[in-house]
Amino acid sequence: MLQLGNSMKPKGWVDAWLINVFCRKLFRDNHPSKTKKHFFFNTISDFFLEKWKSEEAKDIWHKRALESFIGANRAFKLHLSNALFFPSIYNRHWFVLLIDIKYCNFIFLDSYFSEDSTFHKTVGDVMIQNFIKTWHEAGLKEMNFQTYGRAYPNVPKQITGNDCGVFVMKFMEVFVARNQSKCNFSHLDIPLFRVKYTHDILMSRHNMERDAKDLASMFEC
Repeated sequence: MLQLGNSMKPKGWVDAWLINVFCRKLFRDNHPSKTKKHFFFNTISDFFLEKWKSEEAKDIWHKRALESFIGANRAFKLHLSNALFFPSIYNRHWFVLLIDIKYCNFIFLDSYFSEDSTFHKTVGDVMIQNFIKTWHEAGLKEMNFQTYGRAYPNVPKQITGNDCGVFVMKFMEVFVARNQSKCNFSHLDIPLFRVKYTHDILMSRHNMERDAKDLASMFEC
């Protein structure tokens, strides 16, 4: 609970474990068979970004990525999905790589860096290439990813440096390609999102920590 509070406090840095908890919550609240969306842990993006520091680590991350793709495909076929969300962190900045299966695009959702930034020139090609390679190695259906476009939608932008993780959580929750009406928020809403996500995670029916729920309920109006 302390770790959650540190991530969600005003201007707090959102840790990777919380992004992964949120991905799991999105999956368990609404199964991919209903939403046609998959949410992957950030460790998969770490593999796409080639952040390993040894060949041994590379092999472990590679195996983990393959298992993640195969496992997600069992839950709901990836090629029949509309969207695959990969929350990603590079140089202490959170963003989302969204594979838009429905409209055949690689979409980057970023609350700070633009399409022509050095940041996205660095991460774009390597992430896409490693995603495609992993897809093929997992034995999934051929999708002609080489023909996909690349897009950088004009999403809401952050003002303070530590808010990127909260933006990523909101992007995963509401972003829909070619229908961005639900993405109509601003940096002014971030403090409210911090409170909301803290409450939603603590009080989730999937959270088995009864003491934390009891404590949180004491502060509810």
